[in-house]
Amino acid sequence: MNHDELIKEIRRCGMATFITYYSDLNNQNILNKVLIDKLIDNEGYTKICSMTKIRSARNIIKKSKGRDALLYIASRKGKNAAQNIKLTAVKLLREK
Repeated sequence: MNHDELIKEIRRCGMATFITYYSDLNNQNILNKVLIDKLIDNEGYTKICSMTKIRSARNIIKKSKGRDALLYIASRKGKNAAQNIKLTAVKLLREK
């Protein structure tokens, strides 16, 4: 996965979703269906939207690009990068 593909996957998943559910996404023992249901229940996303987000996030992790995604999110500037999401990305990077 090159940098442009990584950015596309992050956008499909959403920075907030990737960060908020990072630990669960990174745990292969948690089934996609469980994560999809969580997104539907907690975030109010549709099933299709939730499936897309989970598939994209898990693809990032499967391709060993989780750290790169966290670095990208932590370094984002502008109104689309909420401060709390960036701070959580930094925290997750320190834990790795």
